[in-house]
Amino acid sequence: PVWVEDEGDKIGHRSVPAGLMGAMQRGTRFDLVMPLEERTRGLMEDYTHLAQKPEELKAILRKVAKFHKTNNLGEEWEKFVDELDGPSLIKSLLVHHYDPTYKHIQ
Repeated sequence: PVWVEDEGDKIGHRSVPAGLMGAMQRGTRFDLVMPLEERTRGLMEDYTHLAQKPEELKAILRKVAKFHKTNNLGEEWEKFVDELDGPSLIKSLLVHHYDPTYKHIQ
């Protein structure tokens, strides 16, 4: 067996071949469920390099915030960056952006 994470048909500027995407979509699916606190800790470890580059992080967040124009999430996220509050930033991104996005595409 081969385990893959389905995040869509693009990885950066590259496209996943249609045949591979089809095989992934036909394959057995497993949903991994973890508590928010545990996910936050893991992501804090994985993305420490972004904490060292706050302006770069803010630029990334501005792109994501474009999907949330009806609320002030972009401002909230930038505030978390300014306050060096990584856990609150990650939790907000998970709850308001990533989880709803992935739930929608399932």
